[in-house]
Amino acid sequence: MTLPVLTGWKSAWSLRYWDFLTRSASKARQLDQLTVVASAVFFLMICVLRNGELAASGYSITAAAVLLTWSVRGNYLHPCFLFATPWTLILFVSTLRISEYSRPIGAETQLLVSGVIWLAVLVASAANLRPIASLSATSTVYYSRRNFYVILGLLLTLTAANVALAGYIPLLRGIGGGGTDYMDFGVPGIYGFYNAFANVFAVTSFVLYVVSGQRTYLYGLLMVLAIFVVFVTRQNLISALIECMAVWSLLRGRVSTFRLALLGCVALVAFDLIGTLRAVDIRELARISPDYDFVPTALIWLYAYAYFNILNLDNVTGDHLLPLHDGSMFWGLLPSIFRPEGGYEVQLEVSNFNVASYLSSVYTDVGVEGSFVVTAIFLILAVSSFRRAQSSRSPLYVVTAAVLQFCCLFSFFVNFFFYLPIIFQIPIAAMFRKIWLTSYPGAPQEPGISSQ
Repeated sequence: MTLPVLTGWKSAWSLRYWDFLTRSASKARQLDQLTVVASAVFFLMICVLRNGELAASGYSITAAAVLLTWSVRGNYLHPCFLFATPWTLILFVSTLRISEYSRPIGAETQLLVSGVIWLAVLVASAANLRPIASLSATSTVYYSRRNFYVILGLLLTLTAANVALAGYIPLLRGIGGGGTDYMDFGVPGIYGFYNAFANVFAVTSFVLYVVSGQRTYLYGLLMVLAIFVVFVTRQNLISALIECMAVWSLLRGRVSTFRLALLGCVALVAFDLIGTLRAVDIRELARISPDYDFVPTALIWLYAYAYFNILNLDNVTGDHLLPLHDGSMFWGLLPSIFRPEGGYEVQLEVSNFNVASYLSSVYTDVGVEGSFVVTAIFLILAVSSFRRAQSSRSPLYVVTAAVLQFCCLFSFFVNFFFYLPIIFQIPIAAMFRKIWLTSYPGAPQEPGISSQ
């Protein structure tokens, strides 16, 4: 049993704690087996009893959180932990009554959310029963700098084509006071592919920079980030940054918990400042009770987006016409010109908070049982890619794991598992492996990435 890498606060008590838990491989395996059985029993009880209040009770969710923390060995980058943590927070926030919009959450919603949380525990604990393969000592990944410039030239050509066909640059139009019109920017049917291409080029370049230390590849990343800023594609900017953080953690080690918490606080404050600059009064929009004026505005933003997320999901699960079984959860994989018109529209609790989560999309199509099946498949794939990336420094595996980690983390916001600009990064990364990166079995060099 490999001890977790502890960075940041490497206090003596932390080391003694983890040593106590993992000093005996057989004991740790027995605990993993017990966790698998316990999580499987809890999940089956949720499915059989279908008692939403029991499934989402504080005792149940606390037990899930404890077992999940043990299963991932405290690794906050584990896909199951990234997936379950936001939903656990959302379930907790649903019990708070600090807004005039506050109302009880339906049993079906409680059942759905608590069910996927326990699924995350089950998948994480079951994965521990299969050891991670050791790092291969007989393969080296070679990369071609010439092909890097070829792909960069293609990216810049596509960038210029989008600008020429649109006739404007969103950021410059916004600065000029005419509105960014970023939603209408780009060539319909191609812009989603372009964003995926740019995103995976940036992340792959960052992989090469982290391993080789050559700044040329860092400039490739920075160029793409600048393009995303100019095109006002905030979602792609966020996805590229989050995936790069995942890459760094997989190749260099996790960011300390303290620094991560500090980064989260800075992000909340920045989000609050942006809202203030836009003259948005979040307390008024969310109708926060005057009794809670002492709560910082940054936390009110966090509460609002979490609470109205589950209210919107509750409106979906409360619709007796669902599920539709129309394949609508797959529509995000289609280019916009081929995407069917219309479709089910989520009834928003408040129009200003249009948060449509992964579960809303899947439930609309296949219902609660189908949501459990689809979630289990996604989590298994994400965990498999994460473990493969841990045992290999191949850019393809590292990028794939980073993309799926992003999908898990933001499952509370959008169904990125079936969203073309995000999930299509994986086949593009596979294409890069063929034309940019090549693996040679039996190479005498030390495992890693070498220039060709």
